[in-house]
Amino acid sequence: MKKKLLAIIIGVSLVFGITIGATAAPVLEKISAHFDWSIKFQLNGKDWQPTDQSGKKIAPIVYQGATYLPARSISEALGVAVDWNGKSRTITLGERLISIPIIREKMERVQDNSSVFKTEDKAYTVNDGIDYKSGVLMDNLNSAATSFSLVPDNKFQKVELTFIALNKQESYRIKVSDDNGVVLKDITLSPGSAAHNVTLDIGGVKNLKISATSKLGGKEKLFVTGSYK
Repeated sequence: MKKKLLAIIIGVSLVFGITIGATAAPVLEKISAHFDWSIKFQLNGKDWQPTDQSGKKIAPIVYQGATYLPARSISEALGVAVDWNGKSRTITLGERLISIPIIREKMERVQDNSSVFKTEDKAYTVNDGIDYKSGVLMDNLNSAATSFSLVPDNKFQKVELTFIALNKQESYRIKVSDDNGVVLKDITLSPGSAAHNVTLDIGGVKNLKISATSKLGGKEKLFVTGSYK
């Protein structure tokens, strides 16, 4: 992890014009550099092409014998989250100190219906004496999968999720998958199961799909809560 962060910091120092050194140095400093399209990259033994946020190919900048790439390109390749706050002019690398509830970030319904929605209703957020404050309700679950997607967009290093069956007499099957359809967690909540907690490393992940099923012909409810770091 230290090597990953070092690589990103090196890229950030040029791309965002950060001057590392004496405090009296200027915030922005003009330099003379050039793009070198002849440089090739390999990542874990395979050819790799850095791209910008829109997917357009980019070339590294060469300055005083050193090679630089944008922080976001490096972070996505190495699986380290990166975020830029323009207001405070702060770059966040890796895990955050402050947790952010999942409902505060972008979420997408996979099905165009009202069976999945964000909620702060205590009828759902309070379970076994704990108030989880907010989360996502998956309503009318049956044997046909109901899904929604969280969109961390590689801004976070970890996500902590809690799954709570609101009808403890039934079984629930839950899958969490990444951008490429790889199943990161496959969970079964048996009748009577308590809240189930999982922590996932999501550095480099832009989209997390959560799918759930229950009994044939059922109208079950599953509460999903958690936070990013």
